[in-house]
Amino acid sequence: MREKIDQLLADSRLAFLNQQNGKSLNLALEAIKLDPKNADAYKCAGNAYMSMERYDDAIRNYQAAVKSDPDNGNCHYDLGFAYATNNRTANAMSALPKRRSWDVYLRI
Repeated sequence: MREKIDQLLADSRLAFLNQQNGKSLNLALEAIKLDPKNADAYKCAGNAYMSMERYDDAIRNYQAAVKSDPDNGNCHYDLGFAYATNNRTANAMSALPKRRSWDVYLRI
């Protein structure tokens, strides 16, 4: 099962890179059905929704990604970006600081 999910996500990412957002989304949703706690699957779905300018759907998927993997700073960043794109600045500001990789920039 894990191999099937990994393949779906790889195909979803490739479709996204080729601007095949509908296909990318469908593959991500299929992966979510197989593993409803897979943060990468929600992230792929969120990315596809963002490209389709379906910001509320993107936010819901990025929220699920954060819930599934709360220590993944990239998920927090994507959620914050989706909020900002959807003119939800207060939400964006609360999501963005959770991105742990920002610490790297602060260490000089």
